[in-house]
Amino acid sequence: MYGLFPGKAALFRELLIAFSPIETIVETVERLRDRPPEEVIPTVARAAAGTLAGRVGIVRALVFEISGPSEETADALGYMAERGIGMVIRYV
Repeated sequence: MYGLFPGKAALFRELLIAFSPIETIVETVERLRDRPPEEVIPTVARAAAGTLAGRVGIVRALVFEISGPSEETADALGYMAERGIGMVIRYV
């Protein structure tokens, strides 16, 4: 794995991108950005839940890693905050 990624931080960031609902959330908000929050927020929640379906094990591991701040997770947390949470905040 480390032949493909320069370290644990890069690997963790790519795992977060691949298995978390961040990209689904961003795509949904971008697609529905002209709609009212009453419509968008439930749609985002359903889309995120659909992305997480069948990924309980990997999501649990990712959440566990994120919950303990470390240098390895800092880049991924920054990406998640800027890309996912930031998108929702800008929309609202």
